[in-house]
Amino acid sequence: MTTRDTGHEGRPLLGGRYRLLERIAAGGMGEVWRAGDELLGRFVAIKLLGRQYLGDEGFRERFRSEARITAGLADPGIAQVYDYGEQDDTAYLVMELVVGEPLSAILARNAPLSPEVTLDIVVQTARALHTAHRSGVIHRDIKPGNLMVTSTGVIKVTDFGIARAVQAAPLTKSGIVLGTAQYVSPEQASGRHLTALTDIYSLGVVAYECLGGRPPFLGENQVAIALQHLNDPPAPLPREIPGSVCDLIMATLAKDPGDRPSSAQELADRAYVLRNSLASASLSTLNVVSDPTTSDAAARVAPRAKDGPARRRRSLVLVTTLGLTVFILGVIMLTALQDRPASEPATQDAWTPRTPTPVTAETAYVTVTSLPMVPARSIRTASPSPSATPSVTGKPSTSPSTTPEPTPTQQPTPTPTAAPIPSITLTPTSTTTQQSGGGEVGRAR
Repeated sequence: MTTRDTGHEGRPLLGGRYRLLERIAAGGMGEVWRAGDELLGRFVAIKLLGRQYLGDEGFRERFRSEARITAGLADPGIAQVYDYGEQDDTAYLVMELVVGEPLSAILARNAPLSPEVTLDIVVQTARALHTAHRSGVIHRDIKPGNLMVTSTGVIKVTDFGIARAVQAAPLTKSGIVLGTAQYVSPEQASGRHLTALTDIYSLGVVAYECLGGRPPFLGENQVAIALQHLNDPPAPLPREIPGSVCDLIMATLAKDPGDRPSSAQELADRAYVLRNSLASASLSTLNVVSDPTTSDAAARVAPRAKDGPARRRRSLVLVTTLGLTVFILGVIMLTALQDRPASEPATQDAWTPRTPTPVTAETAYVTVTSLPMVPARSIRTASPSPSATPSVTGKPSTSPSTTPEPTPTQQPTPTPTAAPIPSITLTPTSTTTQQSGGGEVGRAR
């Protein structure tokens, strides 16, 4: 071998470009390192597979195939696989570096979680699984340690394809495949053929742990736990959990795969509807897993960026502003209509008196609607003076004004032939100023 550049702590520069900087985690299958991609100038995560899996060439080939398949999965909820390589006595996967922490760390501090937070975890994870299942990839190792939570509450599913390759490899010691026996499905524990529904069962176990504070089955060893998955029903969830949420989680834990939700998409849809109904009933915002880097433990499981009430406040301000705008426009339009000058009344140049009609007993009270108010008086039948001609003077005014009336020329009054003549009350409805010379003020009907 030629001399190669070395990275952190004397380790070789993997693939001539990846420099190992800091070990993030270690487990039964190997180690995860934060590394620098010196070619593209970015940070990545590199999983170094354990030596126990490298002795079988068939395993290496299957792992390469799984790496290629996983690299083709494009979904915001899946940690992307960038590269795969083999160097000396190791094989490695280069993956997206997720800034956050695993759900297992959050549960260790804050379990149990609220139903709203749990349902949000289920929704995000199930949607990512649906993308993988459509591509023919089954995760087979869904557990809190493989669900990374970013500082904004986004779930990232990691280690796609590795679980399938591990299960296909020969085991050198008992219990390696069942390293996460608390989350395996009954068919997985019994070695039966697996479908995408095994991931739904494992996600149901994760949700059960979020709500109950512990997995549904615990035992002295992994075999005992696997047998419980095969034969025992899970204990009921706490009574304060809404019944609809319990029903959904218990459906995912059905022993028969046919009794579970038929797909990851169906599970995501049902969990989404439940989460919204719980938020509406409690008038609270939707809760999600929040910033895992904050020092306040209570804030690690909090409303997602708290943008629910902010959106509602913005909506309220928008509606209020719109309402005020409509009101102001209405006031302006009403003021404009009131200030518009009224139509000028038609001007009469002259008024010709009608032929007087003698007032008889049959004459009823007459209401004149075109004259201004004058004192009520009794009018007797009289012959009008030909020279008395009413005229309209000046422009109409806004209030009636009556000029003094001259004393009319008295004419011989005939003897009434009927009952006493009733008075005529004049009701003003016009603003015309009138000068009267004793002429007729109304026409008997």
